[in-house]
Amino acid sequence: MSSRPLSPIDAAWYRMDRPNNPAVITGLLRLDGSVDRDTVLRIFEKRLLPFERFRCRVVERGWPWTLPYWEPDPHFDLRAHVHERGLSGSGRDALLALVGDLASEPLVPDRPPWNAFVVDEGDGGTSLVVRFHHCMADGTGTIALADHLLDPTGTDAPAGAPGPRPSTLPPSASVAGRATRALGTGLRSGLEHLGSPLESLRQCPSLAEALGTAVKDVLQPPDPPSPLRGALTGRQRLAYTEPLPLAAIKAVGAPVDATVNDVLLAALTGAVRHYLLDRAPGGALPPLRAIVPVDQRPAERALELGNAFGLTFLSLPVDERSPGARLRATKRNMDALKRSPEAPVFLNILRLFGQLPRVAEDAAASLFASKASMVMTNVAGPADRRTLGDHPVDDIVFWVPHPVSLGIGMSILSYAGRVTVGVMTDVGVVSTPSTLTDRFRAEFEALQSCVRDGIGAAQSSANR
Repeated sequence: MSSRPLSPIDAAWYRMDRPNNPAVITGLLRLDGSVDRDTVLRIFEKRLLPFERFRCRVVERGWPWTLPYWEPDPHFDLRAHVHERGLSGSGRDALLALVGDLASEPLVPDRPPWNAFVVDEGDGGTSLVVRFHHCMADGTGTIALADHLLDPTGTDAPAGAPGPRPSTLPPSASVAGRATRALGTGLRSGLEHLGSPLESLRQCPSLAEALGTAVKDVLQPPDPPSPLRGALTGRQRLAYTEPLPLAAIKAVGAPVDATVNDVLLAALTGAVRHYLLDRAPGGALPPLRAIVPVDQRPAERALELGNAFGLTFLSLPVDERSPGARLRATKRNMDALKRSPEAPVFLNILRLFGQLPRVAEDAAASLFASKASMVMTNVAGPADRRTLGDHPVDDIVFWVPHPVSLGIGMSILSYAGRVTVGVMTDVGVVSTPSTLTDRFRAEFEALQSCVRDGIGAAQSSANR
């Protein structure tokens, strides 16, 4: 295989790194039983290595400015990417401390940008930690890979074909030609990417609306200073919630026609509200936003990997005092985003950024990152239980990176009828992310109380 340029959007995410904040996704599979490294190596060789990018490193070259290319690693060795680790203690805290340390380590340069760790938990259980750079795949691609890697419970069915190759521009495409195409069609072509699972997104009626959306995002004020923003240290800490039954979440949203995503985002907003109030009692809460990815790719193309999502800016109603009011406000704000052209427009802004000089992309990424205080994402995982080889997968958790200057990433993942929320923070911003996950559970229970009492009428004891 010869070298090929990254797609413009993948290139944008590759260069989203900062020295103290890499754009790396971290996933955790908790397995029932003891699994050794050799077993994982055999499964990865069969299931992952057919995908070219797992055997390719990223190099930058070109003129008049450099762009990233996929290049076969001439020294590729699967064993250099799959490692073993043990815990210094026992239980979830020891596991999360280890995964936080792993998430703080940069990926090895000059190698394919991923690695995995087989963790012996010391009690007969095993966890598998997988890290890969965002340029390899987005959330939809990650779940497609999980589907490909894992088998349904009780079967020994082999994985299917790995699917199409990653989509890239032809190697012969010149830098100037790529940039010209992006400048000429970037925002306009965004309107062509609405054929996605999110049917509620309406097509933009005009180029003027697309331009207006882009200008609005550029001109909106930065998020104000708050305890959720601070100097990044590069040290990551992680937490995740106990899984919630999907049926219980749907029951909370039903009275106000709120989606599962609406309910979970409202509970996370409540957790953020109380985190802020604990650090500034009696103070006025500033308006805050979260960056929320919106998938723009048909599900049947997910195994092409790469990135195909736009970004939106969700207003978080942290000023609302009651859980019911926060849920209704979250639903309104999410409904407005679904009707907005913001996601497809931003997808093509990223496409443009990925073809500009790094200095231009860095400046633009910093500008947009200043408009929010965190990343929140929601991904639907396998609906039924899976196995890795012969070993059942008890839980799946992932942590989204919080790129550029942001220090908080919140990830929602459903698996086998349950939903888990993962929170990853830089210790310079939030030193103990479990304060947010613990509060999330209290907020969800407060929403359940609202449903029992008549949503909107009850004032939960959790309110303040």
